[in-house]
Amino acid sequence: LPPSGDGGEIVRPPVSPSCTDMFTCRLPREIQSTHHFLLSRKGNLTYTPDPRPLLPTVEVLRLNVVSQALGYLNLYQKYRTMAYRKEALDRVNYLYTLGDQALGNGPRDGMIGYTFLRAYQLVGDSRYREAGLQQADRCLNGPQQDMTMNGGLMCALNLGAAYQLTGNLAYRDLSRTVVQRTAPKQFPDGAFPH
Repeated sequence: LPPSGDGGEIVRPPVSPSCTDMFTCRLPREIQSTHHFLLSRKGNLTYTPDPRPLLPTVEVLRLNVVSQALGYLNLYQKYRTMAYRKEALDRVNYLYTLGDQALGNGPRDGMIGYTFLRAYQLVGDSRYREAGLQQADRCLNGPQQDMTMNGGLMCALNLGAAYQLTGNLAYRDLSRTVVQRTAPKQFPDGAFPH
């Protein structure tokens, strides 16, 4: 997965049948395979679409664009490869240009805010910081009864990242409250009842 040195392409790690370690051999090959899969199906779009007929549009954005952006941001953080950075920012910039059209006006939008704050942490673009903090404020000021389970945890991610950046205790406190409300609803294996 390290860059080849000629402008950001990604080099496929050599396949060694004797190496079975998950983190040094299997995982890098799986990441590379997934990256090639996403690129081969992306076409001229800014993200790789899901062939399933998903609705509403905000769900498509959460399940496809946001998850792909976060995956590529994590890969860029780890390997600092320009190809991963480009793929992450293609998706983050797409979300940014959609503005409020990308939002469902509920706690699940915290996932988009978290994506912006992660992008800000890695590339330093203040537009992403502003967008992420704006969404954290929406989580902070939104209806508290919606702040449990999936949606609440998505806001908690956003609020936690916002707290790390700003030190604002209101972000920290609501994030903790959401986690405390949600934890008793988990099954012993960590899954949720849905």
